[in-house]
Order: sequence, then C-alpha cells, then structure tokens
Amino acid sequence: MKNKLILTFSIAVMMAVTVFAAEPGSGSDPVVSKSYVDGKITELLTALEAGGTINVSSGSKADTSKLKYIPVHVGVGQKLIGGEGTELILRVGRSFAVVPTESLIDITTGTELKDKGELKKNHVVIVPRNDGRGVRVVEDAWFLVKGDYTIQ
Repeated sequence: MKNKLILTFSIAVMMAVTVFAAEPGSGSDPVVSKSYVDGKITELLTALEAGGTINVSSGSKADTSKLKYIPVHVGVGQKLIGGEGTELILRVGRSFAVVPTESLIDITTGTELKDKGELKKNHVVIVPRNDGRGVRVVEDAWFLVKGDYTIQ
C-alpha cells in the first residue's frame, strides 16, 4: 500500500511540472500549422533554385546569386582577381597564384598557395581578403567561381 501512494504522488508531480513548463500558443511558444511551415519551406527552396532573393523576417533581403558556382573562362595572360571569400576551382588549363600579401587557401589539401604557386585542378581555393589576390592564367582556363571577381 505504501508503494502505491508514492507512485501516485510521483505521477501527480510530473503532470504538474509539465503543465507549468509549456504554454503552447504563448508569445514564447507560438503555434503554427504544418501547412504554414511547408509553405515557407517551399518559398525558400523556390527562391534558392531561381537564384533570386529571399525575404527574411527582419525585412532585409539575402542575395542568393553568389551562393552557387558559375563557369568562368579566362584567357592566356589574364588574371582573375577574387573578392573576399570568393571560391575558385580550376577545371581546365593552367594558372598560378597572384598573391601580393600572404596567400590563397587550398581547402582541398589544407595548404597555403603562395605567390606564383600553381593551382591544382579540381581543388577548391579561397581568396581570404579583397586585396588583389587571385590567379594568372598561362594556358586557356575555365574556373568554377562562387563570389565576387574581376578579370583583368
């Protein structure tokens, strides 16, 4: 009999804690329908696939056009200079790093590419700062580029 009372008391305490812990529909725990959430996910995916902008809750817009790689042709003797955070992947041709200060980052191998270091094909290279870093092409080249860049 004594064990039965303790068990009943434990269940009552757990239920009381549960009631006080969550208040669905309050400002801190709003209730939304599944269809609303599904609709917002569909909107987001459609915007990302179209390469457009995404409306975020703060009212600002995020530009998704720089979130995907685009093919870029660079001729012999030209330079591709990347902006801060630009990613480059050499697909065809030969090119060498142009690094006025420090280095480019080859994240495929986890190494630094110093000035005049040769890029390896299919390696992801990041331009860490917008200070004139990029690549010089010595054999007609195609890159996949994500981010800001200029060709000189």
